[in-house]
Amino acid sequence: MIKNLKGIVKIYIIGKEECNIDSFVINIPEHPAFPNIRPFDTLTLCTELELFGPSVILDNKTTPVKYQWSNGKNTPIITVDEPGIYTLTITDANNCSSAISTFEVNQQSQTFDDIFKMPNVFTPDGNNENDFFLPYMENYDLVTDYKLQIYNRWGQLIFETTTPKSGWNGEYNNERSRIDTYIYVVSGKLEICNKTENFKLKGDVTLIR
Repeated sequence: MIKNLKGIVKIYIIGKEECNIDSFVINIPEHPAFPNIRPFDTLTLCTELELFGPSVILDNKTTPVKYQWSNGKNTPIITVDEPGIYTLTITDANNCSSAISTFEVNQQSQTFDDIFKMPNVFTPDGNNENDFFLPYMENYDLVTDYKLQIYNRWGQLIFETTTPKSGWNGEYNNERSRIDTYIYVVSGKLEICNKTENFKLKGDVTLIR
């Protein structure tokens, strides 16, 4: 069997004695390229209880083909509101081949307090452990319009930054600040599951050496 023929092809009919009995020409159209789909994706689903987007869009736009999702839908794009495994089977227009793409949709369980945490104590003693006062975050890029201000007990501003990764080193005017409790005010915008939340927090932090 000869495979992958395309274009103008001349066919010869050969008899028993290897004599050329007849010939004819056919045009074999090129089979359209099968869509290149993602074999596996992991997505995050936000819950309505957290007041964020309650759905995830599974998008697999390709050339004209047949779509069949594991939930019974047959469109290129579906909207889901429950976590789970969603499988998409794509078959070309000639039913000659198919491909499968799987989407794992995980539940969004993080809240603001899970993502953005301010410590209540730090030890700027130069041992490279907890030497700076700054928020605990896995991804600082989620914060925009950020501002952190530190005040002493008399209300004097002794530190200010607009960079989330830039923390207070426990100094003021290049001198070590005394062991004490200080007031902080931090504000900005935090992105959680493609939604932006404005925040402003006020608290205290203890400097220990």
